[in-house]
This record gives sequence, structure tokens and C-alpha cells, in this order.
Amino acid sequence: MTAVRSSQTPNPTNNLFADGEQAYEFVKVFSHDCRNELVSMGAVLALLERGF
Repeated sequence: MTAVRSSQTPNPTNNLFADGEQAYEFVKVFSHDCRNELVSMGAVLALLERGF
């Protein structure tokens, strides 16, 4: 049996980033929160590129 979604059922992903300002704020907060992890991943990738 397949569930049928009503066209009136709200879907929160439809307007997740309705404008560019929300997307910018999301990326800014995400990158700030994940900075240490991103730096660590970058270091590992650099080592892998060098063959370590």
C-alpha cells in the first residue's frame, strides 16, 4: 500500500532557503561550527595527496 501525500500537507523543505540571505547565514553558521573538523579533513586530504 502506498501513502499518498495531500497537496495541502506542508513540506518544510519546499522553502528551506527561500532567499539567498538564509542560505548565506546557514553556510556561515555551519562553517563556523565545523571549522576544526574541516581543517582536520583538509590536512588529511593534503597528506593523502602527498602519498602518506
